[in-house]
Amino acid sequence: MSAPPQNETEPLGKLTSVNINYPNITLVKTSYSFGRRPDNDIVFNDIRLSGVHCRFFRDEEGDWYIEDLSSNGTF
Repeated sequence: MSAPPQNETEPLGKLTSVNINYPNITLVKTSYSFGRRPDNDIVFNDIRLSGVHCRFFRDEEGDWYIEDLSSNGTF
Protein backbone atom coordinates (compact mmCIF):
# COMPACT_ATOMS: atom_id res chain seq x y z
CA MET A 1 0.00 0.00 0.00
CA SER A 2 1.41 3.38 -0.98
CA ALA A 3 1.56 6.39 1.32
CA PRO A 4 -0.93 9.12 0.41
CA PRO A 5 0.42 11.97 -1.73
CA GLN A 6 1.83 14.83 0.28
CA ASN A 7 1.59 18.56 -0.25
CA GLU A 8 5.13 20.02 -0.68
CA THR A 9 4.58 22.22 2.40
CA GLU A 10 3.01 19.56 4.63
CA PRO A 11 5.64 18.20 7.04
CA LEU A 12 6.66 14.61 6.36
CA GLY A 13 8.96 14.37 9.35
CA LYS A 14 11.59 16.16 11.38
CA LEU A 15 15.31 15.63 11.91
CA THR A 16 16.20 16.64 15.44
CA SER A 17 19.78 17.70 16.04
CA VAL A 18 21.62 16.56 19.15
CA ASN A 19 24.26 19.23 18.49
CA ILE A 20 23.25 22.80 19.35
CA ASN A 21 25.42 24.06 16.46
CA TYR A 22 23.10 22.46 13.92
CA PRO A 23 19.43 23.26 13.40
CA ASN A 24 16.46 20.93 13.55
CA ILE A 25 15.13 20.31 10.05
CA THR A 26 11.46 19.91 9.12
CA LEU A 27 11.17 17.55 6.15
CA VAL A 28 8.69 18.72 3.51
CA LYS A 29 10.28 17.08 0.45
CA THR A 30 10.80 13.38 -0.20
CA SER A 31 14.56 13.66 -0.76
CA TYR A 32 17.37 15.78 0.73
CA SER A 33 21.09 15.87 0.01
CA PHE A 34 23.50 16.85 2.81
CA GLY A 35 27.08 18.02 2.56
CA ARG A 36 29.50 20.92 2.27
CA ARG A 37 28.84 21.84 -1.37
CA PRO A 38 26.45 24.77 -1.88
CA ASP A 39 24.25 22.81 -4.31
CA ASN A 40 23.09 20.43 -1.53
CA ASP A 41 19.61 20.83 -0.06
CA ILE A 42 21.14 21.09 3.42
CA VAL A 43 24.61 22.67 3.56
CA PHE A 44 26.94 22.19 6.52
CA ASN A 45 30.20 24.11 6.69
CA ASP A 46 32.07 21.32 8.45
CA ILE A 47 35.34 19.88 7.14
CA ARG A 48 34.40 16.44 8.54
CA LEU A 49 31.64 16.16 5.91
CA SER A 50 32.08 15.35 2.24
CA GLY A 51 30.98 17.68 -0.52
CA VAL A 52 27.94 15.43 -0.96
CA HIS A 53 27.85 13.44 2.26
CA CYS A 54 24.54 11.60 2.26
CA ARG A 55 20.97 11.65 1.05
CA PHE A 56 17.79 11.15 3.08
CA PHE A 57 14.88 9.92 1.00
CA ARG A 58 11.38 8.59 1.47
CA ASP A 59 10.08 5.61 -0.51
CA GLU A 60 6.57 5.01 -1.85
CA GLU A 61 5.60 3.28 1.40
CA GLY A 62 6.52 6.34 3.45
CA ASP A 63 9.67 4.86 5.02
CA TRP A 64 12.81 7.03 5.28
CA TYR A 65 16.32 5.86 4.32
CA ILE A 66 19.84 7.27 4.42
CA GLU A 67 22.11 6.71 1.43
CA ASP A 68 25.85 7.13 2.12
CA LEU A 69 27.32 9.22 -0.70
CA SER A 70 30.63 9.95 1.02
CA SER A 71 33.79 8.40 -0.35
CA ASN A 72 35.12 8.32 3.23
CA GLY A 73 32.02 6.81 4.86
CA THR A 74 29.33 8.20 7.13
CA PHE A 75 29.24 7.71 10.88
